[in-house]
Amino acid sequence: GLKSTRIRSISGEMVVVSNSNLLGSRIRNYKDLTKRRIVFSTGVTYETRPELLKRIPSIIRDAVQSVQKSEFDRCNLCACSDSSLDFETVYYLAEPDYKAYMDSHEKVLLTIIEAFAAEKIDMAFPTQTLYIKK
Repeated sequence: GLKSTRIRSISGEMVVVSNSNLLGSRIRNYKDLTKRRIVFSTGVTYETRPELLKRIPSIIRDAVQSVQKSEFDRCNLCACSDSSLDFETVYYLAEPDYKAYMDSHEKVLLTIIEAFAAEKIDMAFPTQTLYIKK
């Protein structure tokens, strides 16, 4: 219409937005999506041996490549956080469907968890070590 636009939300309801608000907003059209960029972090404990730290990018690459229609981009040690050594991974999935994306990403994560267990690599969670001086 002249004053407002109706948009169907992802959860199904109709959203009415005034055209003045619409012009000042960003609109993301997922219908034309051809591939998804997925970015996620994986944290491991500080006790992880250096030789295992060097293997983590290849373990994650193999997990990503085990999924159909995936394209591995990179995996790097990116941060020494408060309670973990963090790796950032980026890959693309040539599948626009959200459910297919979630199923594929779940498979990637489960494959990483299984590989880490086999290699005895501990995933990190928030912890603190307290040193008491006498």
